[in-house]
Amino acid sequence: IASGVINGYYLALVALFPNPFYCLLFRKMLHRNEAHFGRLSELRGKDLHDAYSLSIRVQLKENIWTMQKIEYAMYALTTVLAADLLFVFVPSLSLDRQEDLPALQWFTVAANLVVAMCLFAALSMAFHSDLLPITLRRYIRK
Repeated sequence: IASGVINGYYLALVALFPNPFYCLLFRKMLHRNEAHFGRLSELRGKDLHDAYSLSIRVQLKENIWTMQKIEYAMYALTTVLAADLLFVFVPSLSLDRQEDLPALQWFTVAANLVVAMCLFAALSMAFHSDLLPITLRRYIRK
């Protein structure tokens, strides 16, 4: 039982609570890029440095397209982590008898599997984008 509660606290503090904040920051960054792209598109042809602004427009358009795809994944991850808390907290509150211990262990296993799959997805994206933390890079490239 203690393992399930500790896992739940760890998941809530480390994974779930910062994620909505990051989603809001990401959304704000997307809106700023869209506004910047709109301002550059309005100035097209009026600016003396049109070649420079064309390069920025192309980069911003690509960034906006990519950020829209990543935004969906961030919302999905936050939703999955919030649902995963149900596997950890609710069973530990309702399954408190000794004969309920096997069921509680299965709920803890299910919650740990969800966390493992989320970590796998995050590490896969990190491998693809080459944004691995230094500690992981050191172990992988040996």
